[in-house]
Amino acid sequence: MGASKSHKARIRSELKTCGISMWGLLRPCAAHLGSILHGDEHIQAAIAGRSSEMQGFFGIFEAMLVATDKRVIYVDWIPGFTTLDEISYDVVSGVNLSKGLGTASVTLFTRVSTYKLSHVRPIAALRFAEYIEGQPLVPKNPPQIPDY
Repeated sequence: MGASKSHKARIRSELKTCGISMWGLLRPCAAHLGSILHGDEHIQAAIAGRSSEMQGFFGIFEAMLVATDKRVIYVDWIPGFTTLDEISYDVVSGVNLSKGLGTASVTLFTRVSTYKLSHVRPIAALRFAEYIEGQPLVPKNPPQIPDY
């Protein structure tokens, strides 16, 4: 079942607000977000860039990191192949932002894996890093431990 037009339009609008360029909105990852995000989940920050983890066309691989109000999502999608990692904020250990001349690189450190995207728009990278740094270190709803 596909996402509704209003759901896709909301996601596109939230990506624009986060600083994703028109080119970034045309990437397959951005189009695929409609089927990943829940109806009550909102994008707070997002970056699109090149991932060196896998080799795609001409040795580069496009991916996105999306921070929502509920989780962080790493997605790369090409026809026939999808990599999707859902990361809760309580396993995020840090974020590194490196800025160059007109571009940025962001590394997200988690207990699960390390995600690095290069050739990211600096405004989107800064917003993403600030949002991740502002998240609490403990989960919003910690699990209840029964008393014995």
